[in-house]
Amino acid sequence: MGWRVFAQDPGPGSVKAVNNTLQMKKSCSRLLFLAALPLAAVLGGCIDIGSHQPALVHPTLGQQLIDLQKARDQGAISQRDYEIERAKLMNLQPPVASIR
Repeated sequence: MGWRVFAQDPGPGSVKAVNNTLQMKKSCSRLLFLAALPLAAVLGGCIDIGSHQPALVHPTLGQQLIDLQKARDQGAISQRDYEIERAKLMNLQPPVASIR
C-alpha cells in the first residue's frame, strides 16, 4: 500500500518567497566566499605577511678557494697571503716564513 502525497498549489505569493530565500542564500554564500579569500591566500602562502630574512648562504670550500685564487690573480692579495688563507681553508699548517 503506497502513500500518496498531494501537493497543494502554493500560489504566486509563496513562489516569490521561495525565490527570495534562494537569492538570499546565494548572496550569503558569495559573501562568505569573498570574505574567506584573503584568509585562504594567507594560509596558502600566496601573500607573505611579515618580514623574514632569507637563509644565509655559506660558500662551499671550492668556491672560497676559487675566490681566493681570483683575488691573488687580480693582485688584491699577495702570493704569501694567498698561501696563508688557503692553508686556513684547507686546515693545513700555514707556510713558514723563510728566514734570511
